[in-house]
Amino acid sequence: MAKTKYEITADPDTIIILQNPDAAFASWSLTGGGRDHMALAHESAVDNSAVDNPAVEYSAVDNPVVEYSAVDEITPGGAEQETDLIIANEANKSNSTEGDEVWYYVSRRHLTAVSPKFERVLVDANWKEGTRDENDGLFHVSATDWDSEALRYFLQVLHLRNSQVPREVSLEMLAKIAVLIDFYDCAEALEPFTERWVEHARVVSPVPSDFCRDLILWMCIAWVLKLPNEFLQTTRVAIKENDREFPTLGLPITACVDRIEESRTQAIDTIFSQLQSLLEELGSPQYQCPSGYPFECGSMLYGALTKEMDLQQLLPAPVAPYSGLSMVEVYKRIQRIRSPVWFFSGHRQKQIQHSCDLRVKVMAIADSATRLAIGPGLEDFKSH
Repeated sequence: MAKTKYEITADPDTIIILQNPDAAFASWSLTGGGRDHMALAHESAVDNSAVDNPAVEYSAVDNPVVEYSAVDEITPGGAEQETDLIIANEANKSNSTEGDEVWYYVSRRHLTAVSPKFERVLVDANWKEGTRDENDGLFHVSATDWDSEALRYFLQVLHLRNSQVPREVSLEMLAKIAVLIDFYDCAEALEPFTERWVEHARVVSPVPSDFCRDLILWMCIAWVLKLPNEFLQTTRVAIKENDREFPTLGLPITACVDRIEESRTQAIDTIFSQLQSLLEELGSPQYQCPSGYPFECGSMLYGALTKEMDLQQLLPAPVAPYSGLSMVEVYKRIQRIRSPVWFFSGHRQKQIQHSCDLRVKVMAIADSATRLAIGPGLEDFKSH
């Protein structure tokens, strides 16, 4: 086990003890998905008897002191990933072993002034964190799984150590910090930095146009930091491109996922409902052809639509939640539907092509549903 120490402030009265640092973050699998939520039990009371409490050897402010035991070497984590590829072994980016800890020496006053969550656990004596440790006289706060670098930046901002905070961070790091902001409920305190970081991310990692890990990271960032444009962009893409149960990746976006999935389901429902209505219209004895050939026109278009929908696996109509089927895929299949071409005899036996076009009818359905699938915006979540 190894301990890394950061002195965030020169006169600390509190230690934040990060256990299992640099755990896998927002793991992505193209075949996975579902709502696997990471255990984020960061408020649990610390068992003081279980806390190894070595003598504190302060380094220069913010420079870590690493105490080694049980391992001979600690290798820094690897570079951050910004990719929509499968992140199957993200845990390998950190060589920390089980039992490693990172200790942050901080000021209770700075934490409780900006975070209701810190105020609750550090001021209320009913919490373990609200009582000074009898061995060192400091308050001990537990945390689990956070990225150690993200937490350091986060705490540096809260302690006004602005010169120590990077002016630019990657999309990955911004998402990690957004999770911290959401958990500790202190968006306003970090706003001067998050505004700058978001501007940088917009340039180097804009919101993707396909459903991928970066899109979900952006959704989390936009949700936590209340970015209406980026949030609407992400929900639009998710509704049109997602073809499975929405993978939250353990991020704090569950409050908006149900609405997004509902919008996606309704949009696809609308397409299949209107295709079925078109089939019934064409097959009805009351079908009216604009050119005056109701039987011939209805028979040909009804038969063609039935065959083409079957060919494109749109018949029988799939049912919600439409696993494996995105709005974009449904649209592409409808685009492949062909219309029969037939002629009738006009004046002086001249062959005239019949004007009723099946493709015009089905594409009107697909286009209308796609235009309406715009996704919920932040304003649709009144409690957020």
